[in-house]
Amino acid sequence: MQRLILGNKDISTSLKMDGKYIDVAWPVYTESIDIEYLVIAGGGGGGSANDVTLFAGGGGGAGQIQTGSFTFATGSDNIFVMTGLGGEGANYPGTNPTSGGRGLRGYDSYISGVASSLKGQGGHPIGDSVRADETGGPSGAGFAGGTNDIFDQAAGGGAGNSRVGFDGDDGPTDNPNVAIGGNGGNGTTINDWYWNSSLDVVGTVAGGGGGSAYSAVTESFGLGTDGGGNAALGTNNASDATSFGSGGGGAFEATAGSGSYGLVVLRYENRFQINDSGNDIFQAGDYWYHSFNSASLSSQAFERPDKILIDV
Repeated sequence: MQRLILGNKDISTSLKMDGKYIDVAWPVYTESIDIEYLVIAGGGGGGSANDVTLFAGGGGGAGQIQTGSFTFATGSDNIFVMTGLGGEGANYPGTNPTSGGRGLRGYDSYISGVASSLKGQGGHPIGDSVRADETGGPSGAGFAGGTNDIFDQAAGGGAGNSRVGFDGDDGPTDNPNVAIGGNGGNGTTINDWYWNSSLDVVGTVAGGGGGSAYSAVTESFGLGTDGGGNAALGTNNASDATSFGSGGGGAFEATAGSGSYGLVVLRYENRFQINDSGNDIFQAGDYWYHSFNSASLSSQAFERPDKILIDV
């Protein structure tokens, strides 16, 4: 508590109201506060193969995750937050029914001047002239998608935030007539963070989408990992990603799954909320959370106050 001094005498507890002595609370301000951040980029969509010469589509790659902290000082300039969208999965039959289509990449998430997480890339169909040996989408974290098996028409899974995608192959029996799509790469478990006022933990996020496969004997599909979408063939479309930043599932003669949008959360330890920025603002334990969980193509301001109240 701040003290009230008159001359050289402390009169903080010597004020009267209605003839009684009272304690008086005085606001305490600071010019800066430490803020922690969690930034997850959008995941990529799965690829779709539409022709008998392109029997498989790769899974979408996961968005990158970054955590850290920065000092937020009072002043006049706001900082801006972007929460990246996920990439759409390739449609069936799509604009090029002969060669299939690539999944669309996701979008970056960032805090201006502080941190930027890179988007996950879309999965490719087998036979794509670009990166034909890597049909699973690479992740924003730099991990590669799983490779395909062109002879067996089995596509690789998308890369997760913490692991490469699994390869498409002909299975443990090494049978050229058996095609097995690769599973998505592993994501990352985020502990001790919350993303909405219901106090839901973030959990394991940013996994890769599964890759599809087809052969004369088998039709199979790779599974998404840690929220990545599962692959699909024929009458069933691939599934969309279900956790923040994960990639969508690949497909053959079906629409591929879309990647999931990202997330940005800022938190700080303080008795009081410092501004009204964010889609969801809540207190959990000793921390205030500002969650930016509505992905879009427009950034949102995290407002810089003139004063930060820390105590009374």
